[in-house]
Amino acid sequence: MVYDLNNSLEIILVNTQLPENLGATARGMLNFYLENLRLIKPNFHMKNEKILPLSAGADHVIKKVKVYENFETSISDLDYIIATTNRDRTLKKKISILMKFLNL
Repeated sequence: MVYDLNNSLEIILVNTQLPENLGATARGMLNFYLENLRLIKPNFHMKNEKILPLSAGADHVIKKVKVYENFETSISDLDYIIATTNRDRTLKKKISILMKFLNL
């Protein structure tokens, strides 16, 4: 089976704090021809005026964004999940939901 990665990959941002991060993420996605973006409980309104200027032409990515209330719902239709973060965390969170989906 051949996958069309541009259409099958989903980028998920969890509890994004700044609207600028959404715009910059959309722009970065467009650089790699990715258009599917999901947000989980963003800490700003989707009509925030700071989003589109930072998206720099990735308006259609922003318009297609799917917003979810929780992580479980946002991944319910996905087969594989790869997670990453840019922060050092002192709090260790349970990853049981990930383990369930990976059958570990």
